[in-house]
Amino acid sequence: MAILMKILLSFTGVLLFLCNLNVAGIAPKYVIVTPEKIRPGQPLDIYFEIENDGENFPTSAAIVFSLEGTNYMGRERKETVILSKKFDMDITKPNIVFLDIPFDIDQSFAYSLNLKADGEIRYGTSIAKFKNSTKINFDKKSMSIFIQTDKSMYKPGQMVNFRVISVYPDLKPFDKLLNIEIFDPRNNKIVQKFNATQEFKGVVSDNLQLSDQPIEGTWKITAQYGTEKVEKTFIVEEYVLPKFEVKIKSPSYIVYDDKKNKLAPITEDIHFTTEVLYTHGKPVEGSVVVDITMYKYCSYRCPKYKTIQKSGQLNKLTGRADFTLSSEDILSMTSTRERWRWEKLEIQFNARATETVSGITLNGTGKTTVRLESFTTEFLSSTPENYKLGLLYTGFWKVTQIDGSPITEEQLKNEKGDDEVLSVEIGYIWQYNKTINGRIVTQSGTEEKRVKTFPIPKSGLVFVTFTPPKSNIIRDMWFDTIKLMATFKTKRTYKSLSQFVTKKTKVGLQMTVQNDGGINPDEELKVLMTTTVAIPSFTYILISRGRLIFNGEVSMDGLLEREFSIFISKDISRKIAPSARLLSFYKSVENEMVADSIEFNVNGLFSNDVKISFNKDQVSPGENIDLNIQASPHSFLGLLAVDTSVLLLGGGNDLESKDVMTEVKKYDSSSHNYFPYERRFRRKRSIMPWPMRWGAQDTSAVLTNAGVRMMTDALIYKKIIYRYPEYFPGMPGVPGMAGSGPRGQEGQPGPPTDNDGVKRTPETDVDTGSVSVRKLFPETWLYFNKAVG
Repeated sequence: MAILMKILLSFTGVLLFLCNLNVAGIAPKYVIVTPEKIRPGQPLDIYFEIENDGENFPTSAAIVFSLEGTNYMGRERKETVILSKKFDMDITKPNIVFLDIPFDIDQSFAYSLNLKADGEIRYGTSIAKFKNSTKINFDKKSMSIFIQTDKSMYKPGQMVNFRVISVYPDLKPFDKLLNIEIFDPRNNKIVQKFNATQEFKGVVSDNLQLSDQPIEGTWKITAQYGTEKVEKTFIVEEYVLPKFEVKIKSPSYIVYDDKKNKLAPITEDIHFTTEVLYTHGKPVEGSVVVDITMYKYCSYRCPKYKTIQKSGQLNKLTGRADFTLSSEDILSMTSTRERWRWEKLEIQFNARATETVSGITLNGTGKTTVRLESFTTEFLSSTPENYKLGLLYTGFWKVTQIDGSPITEEQLKNEKGDDEVLSVEIGYIWQYNKTINGRIVTQSGTEEKRVKTFPIPKSGLVFVTFTPPKSNIIRDMWFDTIKLMATFKTKRTYKSLSQFVTKKTKVGLQMTVQNDGGINPDEELKVLMTTTVAIPSFTYILISRGRLIFNGEVSMDGLLEREFSIFISKDISRKIAPSARLLSFYKSVENEMVADSIEFNVNGLFSNDVKISFNKDQVSPGENIDLNIQASPHSFLGLLAVDTSVLLLGGGNDLESKDVMTEVKKYDSSSHNYFPYERRFRRKRSIMPWPMRWGAQDTSAVLTNAGVRMMTDALIYKKIIYRYPEYFPGMPGVPGMAGSGPRGQEGQPGPPTDNDGVKRTPETDVDTGSVSVRKLFPETWLYFNKAVG
C-alpha cells in the first residue's frame, strides 16, 4: 500500500516542497543542484545524482524538470508551465543537464518562478517516485553592452566617433541588433537608430557631426536591447587644449599629536613640489604661485583659516619648484587647538603656473590631510564570520598607513627598535543555565582567553589562524561565540565569530586552496579537504557566472585530510575568469547535508592576446612611423589613438579591461562579490590575491552564498535567527547623516590663445628654414575598424 508523505520546508529565499512516493518500500536518495537564477537566453544547468543505500541499487532513472510561473488574478492563483523537458539519467555517474531558457521568456512570472522535479527511479522491478521543487529567481541581464567614444569632451563643429560593442556572458559577439539614441543636454533626441546595422558581428561603429552652434553641456549616447540599457556621456563646450600640466606633490597626511605638547601639536614641516611639464614630457620654463589654505566641513562655530602664499621660479631642467610649509606656518593658519577639529582637516594647495614664452597660466591642486594617527588597522571584510569546531580558522588582519598606503618599516618597529608583532586574544564566551525564581535562564560565564602572536610582514597583511576545540561543551557549560581582539601597539581591533552549526551530524567539511595567487590557464587548482569525521567521499561542483561548469567526486579513503587537484584548461579559464567558486558537499549517515564553498581567482579572462608596438620610440615632425598590431585570426580590431593633451580634459570615454571584469562579475549568482575594500590589494588580472571563504553559519547559508539551490531527500539545516528591531537614520536616538561641503575651486583659465595653444609674438615666429614644422594638431590621431585576417 502506498504511503504518502508531505513535508513543507520554508525559509528565507528558498521554498521547497518535498513529496516522496514509495512504491516498493524504497525511499529514493538523490541530490539536485541548480543555480538560483535564470537569465533569458542562458541555459539553466541542473546537476542530478542518484545514490544507493547499500541494499537497493538503481537500474534506470527518468526525471521531468519543469519551470513554472505563478500569476495571481485577484484571490485566484494560477500556475503556468513555461517549459518542461524529460531526461533519461545515467545512473552510473552524476549528470549535468540543461534547460534552454528562451530569450523571449515571459517576464510576468519574474517574481514567482519554481523549478519542479518529477522523478521515477527503478530498482529492478520496483519503482520509486519523488517530487520536489525550489524557488528560482529571475535576472533579466543576459548580455552586456559597452560604449566607447574617442574623447570625453568636444568642441562645437567636431566629429563624435563612437563604438557600441555587445557580447554574451562568455564575451562572444552578440549577434542581435540594438537600438541606439543620442540626446542633447535638454534631452532632445538628436539621433535614433532602430536595429542599428553592425559593421562587424557585435559591433556598431558610427559618428555624429556636431553643428557649429550646438547646445553646450553633457550629451549622452544610449544603447538598448530588450531590458538591457547602457548610456555613455560626453561634454560639448568651447575649450583650449592644454599643452602642459601642473601637478603638486605633497605628503598625503601629517599627524596632529597633542599628547606631548598641547601648544605645538604639529612638529613636522610639509615639503611639497610643483611640477609643470608639457604633454610630451619636457619641462616648462616659467614661474609658479601657490595659495595654501585649510578646509573642513563645519556647520557651527566654525574656526577661521588664514591663507598663506608662496611663489618661485620653475627649474629649467626639471620644471619643478620646491617649497616648505613649516609647522609654525600650519599652526598660524588657525587659532583653534581643539583636537577633534583637526582630525581630517585638509591643507589645500592651489598652484598657478605661468609659461614665460606664451604667458599661459594653468592651475593644479593638491592636499595634505591632518590625522590623529599615522596608521589604521582592521579585519578585512573578507574575514569569515563563522568558525567550525576542530577545523583551522583563517582571518585577515591588515595594518596600513592612515591614507591606505602600505605601512613603512619604521612604523613596524617599537620604541626599542625591535619588530612589532600582532597579539591576538582569542576569547571563548562560556554559557550555562541557571535557575532563577524557578525559571531556567541562560547566562554568560567566564570568558576563557588564549593569546597568539603573529609576525607582521612588510605588506601589513597577517593571516590570523587558530583551531577551535573539537567540542564546545565542557560539563554543564558551552560556547558558540568566539571574540577576537587584535592589538598592534596601542591600537585594538575586534571581531566576533559565530559557530557553524548542524542539526544531527558531527561532520564538518573545510576546503583550503593551496595555490599562491590566481589560477593561470593550463594550471592545476590544488585544494586541501579537511574533515572532522572520516567520510568515504565527497562531491564538488565548479561554479562561475551563474553556470555549473563541471563536477567531480573525491575519495577520502578514511582520512581526515586529502589533497586533490582540478586541471583548469585555457578553455575553462575563459569560462570562469576572473573568479570562480568551488562547492563541496556530503550526505552524512544521519541523512543531513553538509557543505562548504570557497571562492578563488582565475586569470585568463581574455582569450585574444593582443599585442601592439611601434617601430620607433621617438620621431620628428614629418617622419613616418609604423604601428604593428597582432591578434588572433578573424578578430575585429578597433583602434583609437589620441593626443596626450586630450587626456587632460577628462577620462571615462574609453573601454578598459577593468570595465569588462566588473561587467562579467555581474553574472555571478553568489551573494558575495570581491570589489569593495580589497581592490587596492589586487594583482594584474586578479581581483584578490588569496581565496575567500565567506561566512556561513549553516549548510543552507553555504548554498546561498554559492548562488545555488539544492533539492534532496536529506536535511538541509538552517539555523533559526531571532531578529530584533533595527534602527535607521532619522529614528530617535540615532544621529542623522552629515552633509558634504564644497571642495577647493579650480583656478581661472589663462589668456586666450590661437588654436595651437601658443600666444603669438614676434619672438615666437622664427624662421625655421628647412626644418619640418608641425602645423597639424589633431586631437584624435587614429580611429578606424578593421578585420584581422
